[in-house]
Amino acid sequence: MVEENLLTSAVRGKGRVAIVHHWDADGIASAALVIEEIRRANPDAKTLNRSPTIGRWALDAEEIDLLRGWGTDLLVIVDLAIRDDDLDIILDGLPGVPAVMVDHHRAEVPEHPRLVYHNPVAEGEAETDFPACTWVLRHLLGRGMDLLTVLGVFGDRGRGVEDEPVWSDLGPWLEGSSLTWDDMHLLVDLVDSSAKRVDREDVDNAVGLLLEGWKEPLGLVGLDAWNRANDEVERALVEQLQNGPETEVGSTLVKTIDTPYLVISTAARRLVRTRDNPVVVVVNMGYSGGEVQVYVRRTGELDLAPMIPRMRDRGLSAGGKSEVLGVIVPRSDLEDVMGDILGYLEDPGAPRYDDQ
Repeated sequence: MVEENLLTSAVRGKGRVAIVHHWDADGIASAALVIEEIRRANPDAKTLNRSPTIGRWALDAEEIDLLRGWGTDLLVIVDLAIRDDDLDIILDGLPGVPAVMVDHHRAEVPEHPRLVYHNPVAEGEAETDFPACTWVLRHLLGRGMDLLTVLGVFGDRGRGVEDEPVWSDLGPWLEGSSLTWDDMHLLVDLVDSSAKRVDREDVDNAVGLLLEGWKEPLGLVGLDAWNRANDEVERALVEQLQNGPETEVGSTLVKTIDTPYLVISTAARRLVRTRDNPVVVVVNMGYSGGEVQVYVRRTGELDLAPMIPRMRDRGLSAGGKSEVLGVIVPRSDLEDVMGDILGYLEDPGAPRYDDQ
């Protein structure tokens, strides 16, 4: 008898399963994969999927209350590297509720008596072998390659995916698909458009749209609402890239934008692809009244992952992996935090700000 995987085992007998997921294409597709597995393994279970507040890698008290009030008896967290103290707050707010966490970011393995954790990268596997949470779920569930399992990889790796080891699997799949290379990247943009417009309700609804339509992907690519939203986001992004001030600090490009749209990661990805700078830092002054978004993306071998705990030690909301870093910074601390980030980019081995 084949041993059942940890996710399928966890959902057996559960009546109400809440899925908390990242707001990007990988997180949305991962949530859809989890819901499909729940429907297969436990057809009577009810599911509820929610993204955290867009831009934050944790749940606030109101979000935790919603899950508790709904009657959650199993929590599944996908594609969110939630730090230990925030995880404790979530689980303390859901007394007695077990949790499963599936991720692909570099992180310390969290420990909690009610948590089952699965992250091959945190357990020592290469990031290139598990480039997205959907890819982790594909292996965990023993699932074949399909649009849901590959969408997260295209989303997280972008147009550089064809230069990565996973392309030996994705390339043949794409050739046999009804989608072209440009279709896949357009679909990523369409799925991401809800978060970029900072519309959390649409983010949550995107999971249902994927579940309904992934077997007919050309229909998803043609969805009017997603295309209108994506066009709106693209106009805002182009305006910011054309007009936002920029400077160079050594070989690092620092680009400042000012927009309520969540386009900071797309801006950094586009700049690092089109400029000669090996590292791009984008600062969005329009994130919120009292806070600023900072996003770092690099090419080459520089490892940004050590900056995640470094920023979290400051009490900041931060996430990322070896090639990206995202941080939410109070405006009053921006100069100091930028100094720390740029100092690391110039000399990763230099002492930390609090060790000097």
